[in-house]
Amino acid sequence: MNRSTVLGIIVIVVLGVAAAYFYFQKSGSTFDKDESNFAIEDTAAVTKIYLADKKDREILLERQTTGKWKVNKAYEVRKDVMNTLLSTLKNVTVKAPVSKNAREKVIKNIASDGLKVEVYLNDEATPQKTYYLGTADQFHSGSFMLLEGAENPYLMHIEGAYGYLNPRYVMHEPDYRKNVIFAHSPEAIKQLFISYPEYENKAFSITQTDRGDFVVKNGNEVQVLDLDTAFLNSYLAQYKMVNFESFEKTKDPQYLDTLTTKTPDFIIGLTDTNKITTTVKAFKKPVDGDFTNLFGDSIDYDMDRMYGLINNEEVVIIQYYVFDPLTIDVKEFMSKPE
Repeated sequence: MNRSTVLGIIVIVVLGVAAAYFYFQKSGSTFDKDESNFAIEDTAAVTKIYLADKKDREILLERQTTGKWKVNKAYEVRKDVMNTLLSTLKNVTVKAPVSKNAREKVIKNIASDGLKVEVYLNDEATPQKTYYLGTADQFHSGSFMLLEGAENPYLMHIEGAYGYLNPRYVMHEPDYRKNVIFAHSPEAIKQLFISYPEYENKAFSITQTDRGDFVVKNGNEVQVLDLDTAFLNSYLAQYKMVNFESFEKTKDPQYLDTLTTKTPDFIIGLTDTNKITTTVKAFKKPVDGDFTNLFGDSIDYDMDRMYGLINNEEVVIIQYYVFDPLTIDVKEFMSKPE
């Protein structure tokens, strides 16, 4: 490297330092490394995250010994949502300090609408870091944040990712939850039954014996003797992953309560080898508005989706595409003549 090149680099560095100095002096901004240190370097050590907002919503995320996460001590957390939050905790960095002129307004906004974030490491009783997440800036290029005990807030972002940070801190419990209804390998199924209240001649049950094989019976408890075992194995394999589409968020609780008074199209109940039973009751989903099919006939119900009532507690949206292969006639298990 020749002398002129070295001199040029020195000049650029000096000018950069000078520019930063005059910028911060002019804007009245302050920059304190301790007050701007929001990131968690080792997210593998994070064992608990607590979020609380001014709407009295709380989210408690806890890492289990299996490595999976639970939300509010009840439900397993979706991996993609958890990874996004952990990545945010690790990669959040300063976009700009807040000027002294804007400092008071930003702090007031955080105090009135801020989200509290507590991050715990290695099962410790006290949080490793606590901070408050405020609103986005006017360009939605970052979010204002304030460390607990600090005097100065900062505009924070993630390098290389345009946008503010608030959507990464999810405060709606269902958005954390996995949309899995059944996730059972055939050997994990102790008993399975499907009933059709209006077509009971199609109903059947499948029970795993102590020997590990399966017995199929019709709705009258009569065993299917000419069993197509290849078809049975293929059918049971479908229960390794049965998902619902989404939680029902468009109807009020009173409307959803009326589902329990209606006759379901079908009921699926699965008891696993740990004696945990999951049931799904399916109901037709009315459509809003006037719709007709290709022949001009009126359509009263959604042709693609239904309501699913899980364990008589939660209403979700399920798809015919997913459940049609499961809701078959008991006759399908009988060996076909060659």
